[in-house]
Order: sequence, then structure tokens, then C-alpha cells
Amino acid sequence: MASDTLKEVHSSGLVDLNNLLQSSSANLARRLVKQLWTRVRTALFHAKKGAPVLSPMNAADRSTVLEALRTLRNLYLALVQAHLGSRRSSSGVFAGFIMGNVKAMLEQAKCYATDDATPFDHDQTIPNPAGGHLAEMVVTEITRTEPWIVELRANAETPENDSLASLASIILTTNDDKPLQAIMPDGRLLLDGIDVFETRIRTRGSNHAQLKERFAS
Repeated sequence: MASDTLKEVHSSGLVDLNNLLQSSSANLARRLVKQLWTRVRTALFHAKKGAPVLSPMNAADRSTVLEALRTLRNLYLALVQAHLGSRRSSSGVFAGFIMGNVKAMLEQAKCYATDDATPFDHDQTIPNPAGGHLAEMVVTEITRTEPWIVELRANAETPENDSLASLASIILTTNDDKPLQAIMPDGRLLLDGIDVFETRIRTRGSNHAQLKERFAS
């Protein structure tokens, strides 16, 4: 049924399915249904022993689902435009400009681990407003792992100051310690027996009208 419907959509000229597939096919509708339904939806929601399975914890599987989501999104928008004459706003700023500025900012940032559990507030002026202990972490790498993602890696050896026995928050600050961003785990992480503490912080950007492509798993 789905294949017949898509075949009619394509043959009527409403939507050119060639624009949704990365390679040509003798049966565009069947190929699209196989990509979206059999290979992705079934493997996600109706996975059975011995059959293909997509796992949210597998990076390659997540990329497969993301690509299918983009294809489905483009099909939906093409149908809306064909039937209703409505187009979604597509203006915005290039990822290179936005995330290049984010990367440059993070290259000047400092990273702290703290046992101060004060909820982050953009108006706060110090990383530990309740007077919690701070341990500065060494920023080792800042890279653009994806067009809209910049990743910062930092680590710290066991603090010489034994008073930092637990972690409540990791704070990124400007060079003069003005807080920029906070990562707060659920509860506290005890640091007993840890020789080296490492963290990866990902900052994701987007345009205001950009379609959502990533979801919590």
C-alpha cells in the first residue's frame, strides 16, 4: 500500500522521489519504503532475534536512523509544499560561521571540576557561588566533530587538595573565570580511587528555523 501510494505521488509529478534517494533505482517507491520502513522502522520498533536490529548506543546505527529521518522529513515537506503551497523557512547562518566562533571561544576557555551544586545561572559571576572547592582541568583538545558540534576534552589528575572528594558540576569559564556553561550530573560522583578524571563536553549549535534532527535516546 505504501509503495503504491508513493508510486502514484511520483508518477503524478507531485514529488520527484529521485530527490530523496542518493542513487537511482528502477522502482523508486519500493526502494524508499524499504529504506524507511524495513531497514529502519522495523529494526527499531519490531526488532526480533535473528533479524536486523538498530541500537541507539551504536554510532553507526544512529547515523542510519538520522539519514532516514532526514529523508522522511524531506518527503513530508515536499508533500506539504505540493498540496498546500507552503514552504518552510530555509534561511539561516552557515554552520562554519557559528561553530567557528564557538570553537574560538572555547579555545580561550578554562574548565573546572567542583563540588559546588549550585544550579547554573547565566548571571552568576564565579564558577562556585556557594564557595565549593574547585579543581582546574587541563583542556587537551577542541575539535569540530560534526558541522554543528564542537567537542572539548579535558582531564585532571587526582587533585592534590583532597577536599574535592566529589563532583557536582563541571564548569566552563572565560579566561577571567566568568561562567559560560555547566554540566551537572544527576547526584554527586564520588572521586575516591580515581587517578585521572576525564570529560568530554559537546556544544551543539543550530539556526532558529533549523529542523530538529537529534533526539534524546
